[in-house]
Amino acid sequence: MQRTAPILSALLVLALAAAPAAHAHRAGDGGSAVAAGPAAAHKPKLRECYDARCTFTVRKPVTFPIAKRFGFSKLTVRRVGGGSVSVTGRAPNGYAQVTVGRGGVGHLNGISIRVLSISDTKARVRLAPTG
Repeated sequence: MQRTAPILSALLVLALAAAPAAHAHRAGDGGSAVAAGPAAAHKPKLRECYDARCTFTVRKPVTFPIAKRFGFSKLTVRRVGGGSVSVTGRAPNGYAQVTVGRGGVGHLNGISIRVLSISDTKARVRLAPTG
């Protein structure tokens, strides 16, 4: 009996230590998600934007790579004031820029930019290829 008490104590300690982490991994919508820190929670996932097919929320300027078929190497998206979004495409020899207001649609080298919503702190933007 004396040997099982330390083993049970060790298992109990491990179980209690793991309990908060297990709780943090639960998602409220039935899926599984990893709880993220405050900084990670505000950073949009932009990998899917490479082919200009994505919807994301921008709180501060973001820059991401874009397929070369659009004529740019990178796009930068940022809010301009409380009412519009600026999208800049960068290429080795220059850049092009479009500013789109709330509910508006702009075009930049075969990319459609739609501002779905905008506030003083964030903007919801959808990119789609036009051709």
